[in-house]
Amino acid sequence: RKHRISFINRTFPGITPEQILGKDIITLIPDEYQPEALRSLDQVFATGDPAVFECPGMAGIDPSWYQSRIGPIYKDGRVAAVVVVSTNITARKKLEEDLQQDNYMLQQTLFGLSDAAFLLDTEKVTIRDCNKAATKVFGYGREEMLGRNTAFLHVDDTSLGDFRKNLFPAIKKDGYLSGFEFTMKRKDGSVFPSEHGVMPINGIDGKRIGWVSVVRDITDRKRVKSSLERQLWELNFLNGHRVFVYQFHGTIEKRNLRKTQGVYRGHAYGDVPVRPGDEQPSSGASPEQQRHVEHHT
Repeated sequence: RKHRISFINRTFPGITPEQILGKDIITLIPDEYQPEALRSLDQVFATGDPAVFECPGMAGIDPSWYQSRIGPIYKDGRVAAVVVVSTNITARKKLEEDLQQDNYMLQQTLFGLSDAAFLLDTEKVTIRDCNKAATKVFGYGREEMLGRNTAFLHVDDTSLGDFRKNLFPAIKKDGYLSGFEFTMKRKDGSVFPSEHGVMPINGIDGKRIGWVSVVRDITDRKRVKSSLERQLWELNFLNGHRVFVYQFHGTIEKRNLRKTQGVYRGHAYGDVPVRPGDEQPSSGASPEQQRHVEHHT
């Protein structure tokens, strides 16, 4: 129970077995990891239950990381000694550090977006995390959304089904979904047009472990588009028409006229009587009272 090493099959680089045998195993562990190692050893001696701890090798000698599994050795019904099996896990630790760094960079990227961003669980499609923009776009507090399935953000179950019908074929074909427009629902029940980007997250074994979903509120873009379409329609409507502006008794009137069979007919602003062969409509005013400006479109 003094943690002395009575047998070792392999030592650290540059250290012989003779230099290790008889020493307290705790002295071979870097100072900051000694409390955890000591707790694990004492646990096995006291209860007989196996324990596991991880730590680097000897400071200044072995920079590798090891996972040590401790098991009991019984004598006369009590734990008389323990066996410690240490496995080099340096490659795994490096991979874990890289994954943590990648996850940190991913979170910094997503949470810096002005669009709503979600990290989703792969199996139940529950929200593991979201950025501040998500709370603004959908109207929910962050804590209200964490742990919930994303179904509550959709208009209804039918809408959710339609979304998935577009999502999975895109993932299968391209590996992601991008630029997909769909209607979503806010906390207050209002619906809004949105644009979606969805990307699966795969683990080191290639298996899917989650999703990244970015939702952009395109309400303003749709409004501008609608306005532009209206203006384009009006321009197309005026194409081939003549627009007259009259000043009659101090009042400005507009007439949109199109020549049909020698007669100008009014469109949009009402009909104006025109005599066949006239180059301008008759307003009933004398030449002194009327001034017109003709624009060709």
